[in-house]
Amino acid sequence: MERRHRSYYIVPDNMLGRDAVAEVMFGIYPDPNAPFDGTLMAEMGMRWRTLRDDDAPSARLEVYDESWAALSDMPDLLLMLGSMSRHERMPRHGPQTSPLTVEEFVLGLEGLGFARRG
Repeated sequence: MERRHRSYYIVPDNMLGRDAVAEVMFGIYPDPNAPFDGTLMAEMGMRWRTLRDDDAPSARLEVYDESWAALSDMPDLLLMLGSMSRHERMPRHGPQTSPLTVEEFVLGLEGLGFARRG
């Protein structure tokens, strides 16, 4: 039986789309220690974009349709994302928000057992 592994990788700057300032791809792969051969079980990405010139980058989850079913296998991921939302992270005393950073997101993934690829 094929083993499923949760893993992630940080997209190199030279591979980012023109609208992204950072991106972390993550999902369920056959083997996180094997060289990537294009075989995927489920893959999604968290992409950071600057929406306005004066804003810090905002994170946006992107899930390809072939990976939608995998979300139901990862309720812990959905709970983590909910706890990291801007609404939940807003200070109670003022309008400043604390946007999710790449580092915080990666720590959250690793806390759920995702291994770094590469």
